[in-house]
Amino acid sequence: MEIGRQLPERMISLVDVLFGIGVGINFETLMERPWFVNPTKIACKPYLFEVLVVCLVYCWALSSWWSYHESIRRKPIKSGRFFVDIITMFVYFLIFVSYESLKTEIILFTVAFVSYIVWDLLKAKESGNPYGSKRDCATLLWAAFFTLLLLSNGLAPRMEWLDWVFLLFAYVGTIGYRIHKWYLTIKEPK
Repeated sequence: MEIGRQLPERMISLVDVLFGIGVGINFETLMERPWFVNPTKIACKPYLFEVLVVCLVYCWALSSWWSYHESIRRKPIKSGRFFVDIITMFVYFLIFVSYESLKTEIILFTVAFVSYIVWDLLKAKESGNPYGSKRDCATLLWAAFFTLLLLSNGLAPRMEWLDWVFLLFAYVGTIGYRIHKWYLTIKEPK
């Protein structure tokens, strides 16, 4: 193997290790939660909401990890995207440990979208293609969705039922974004 191919593989391995560390940090904090120690408490207030936020975090993180690997398989990393990957992983560390606050998670998801946009810009530059593909536009669309969710959550009065609505929309945004990107990937010429 030539050096040019080994370096990106090592970079990807580092990102995978950082991802694993984030999962480990999350499990470390989860093990202290009353509902983790005694699962019969999961259905009790306020634990059910917190457990569903944790599930949202894992839905976000695991679908992101899978999509990341699919993307770099199709268009290998050549330069600056690696540094965006590292910054994104630190945002993910915060996502992994902030599950006690849906509002904080929505803020961090929005910040992650900023890193996705920068990543897409660098990917377009590396491949010599103009920015603005359907996949790039999908990222911009869902970034706008999460920005609106963030603003709505920030302006809304604190009511328990509204928290559930925001959690539902966070799931819709998380799953909708990945389905949208995966659909566009399938339709993309190889």
